[in-house]
Amino acid sequence: MEDPVTRSLLVQKITSFILTTALFLFVNNTYNFMLAAIVLGHSHFLIAYFYKLMSGKVKIKNFLVFVGLAAFLFAFFYRIDFPDYRIESLLLLATVYAIYHTILDDQFTFNFFKPVYSALQKLQMLFLIFALIGLHVSWQFNSPYAVFFVLAGILAVCKYFLIVSKEKYVLKASDCFFLAQGALAVVLFFMDIRFNFGKMLMISFIGVYHYLIYYFHYYSKIISLPKGVSALNTKPVYLAVVFLSNGLMIGLFLYMISTKNTALSYFFSYNLFLVLTLMHFISSTRVNEILSLFKLKNG
Repeated sequence: MEDPVTRSLLVQKITSFILTTALFLFVNNTYNFMLAAIVLGHSHFLIAYFYKLMSGKVKIKNFLVFVGLAAFLFAFFYRIDFPDYRIESLLLLATVYAIYHTILDDQFTFNFFKPVYSALQKLQMLFLIFALIGLHVSWQFNSPYAVFFVLAGILAVCKYFLIVSKEKYVLKASDCFFLAQGALAVVLFFMDIRFNFGKMLMISFIGVYHYLIYYFHYYSKIISLPKGVSALNTKPVYLAVVFLSNGLMIGLFLYMISTKNTALSYFFSYNLFLVLTLMHFISSTRVNEILSLFKLKNG
């Protein structure tokens, strides 16, 4: 039986997945879905850095260095004539990192915010990581080598069930969450389902899903805080920040559409979005997880 916190987190993640899928089906166009991910993404980045700066987790000096690095990456990778080998490589890098970060973030919250995982949890994550990378590579490059990522994921899940059978482990709902996502990725891969502009679909889908998870989780975190905390960490302030940030980005986007503003077209370009996505995930990385993930031992 899952504990109440885990059940709440599971509901948040499943709800976010369903809402992301519903948005994709609603817009009925992969390019428009990518635009939605970009607009919502800029708002998410703004909120994340706002709270990091206000909470003192990031020093102004370090943040300015970070912004400078992002500007350099944008200047190097930016090209109007998509696709370009630099943009293709940036898309692959940003997508792989987004897959890695989002999956570990999901398991991190299920693990009561401790980056110490059992062998079974690591195999769940590796299965999903490899399956999604294989699916993305097949969409971006139409490469036959993508199958090796999927096979690596299948081998990981085979080892997982071998351990489960030996230990007579009972699968929990949180375990099934990862396994079901990985199974869906494998099915999509072998069904060879293609989408118009599919090369951007993976990072767009993961992006929207990640934004929703953040909003749900941060809201539940704030309403559970005791009274007397900083005014910044109260429900009214949080909701105001979320609505103002998203309203600002949506307003700027609609203004760009109506006026064909060149400066804003650069701001909402997929090129800048990829750079900011990569920089955002790097700035949010828990470094001690990287080596830990590939050491398949408890703790």
